[in-house]
Amino acid sequence: TYGKNKTRIIELEDRVLTLESELSNALGYDITDEEAGDTSGVYDTTVYKTIKGSELAELSKGKKIVVWIGRQGCSYCSLYAPTIKSVTKDLGIKAYYIDLGAMYDASSGEWQLVDEEGYNTIMGLQKANADAEKLMADFGATPMTLVIEDNAVVNGAMGAIGKEDLSKILETEGFKK
Repeated sequence: TYGKNKTRIIELEDRVLTLESELSNALGYDITDEEAGDTSGVYDTTVYKTIKGSELAELSKGKKIVVWIGRQGCSYCSLYAPTIKSVTKDLGIKAYYIDLGAMYDASSGEWQLVDEEGYNTIMGLQKANADAEKLMADFGATPMTLVIEDNAVVNGAMGAIGKEDLSKILETEGFKK
């Protein structure tokens, strides 16, 4: 069957290379470089302070904080991890990490909420504008980056955005080196 489909297979292989290149450009690093990011769904969170959703009100009191919400096993999170690590390091800021997987138990085959307080705190955050409303309507999708001030979402992004886009969001919110 390879001989019969050889042309189509070559076309698809070329398309994959093109898509990898486009995604690398958008994210700001080579996605085929295992050190830069991968899609295994496994990533290092030790450079962040892992918190629970219930801590957000206290942590954001009187200041802006950056929180990224991820889940081990999420391929987009493993692609995004090097981006947020690099940008927050470049800007000299600390990002907090919330593990969405710890908020739920999936051992029964269904997602069961186990951290109701954390979930309710996150869902109860004020939304400073229409963009924040739209962003929070997608809560549960990962990765999600939030800028929170005084218990209100003021900015953020959904998905594995690139370095340039993340830097722009954080710099707009006053995070500068």
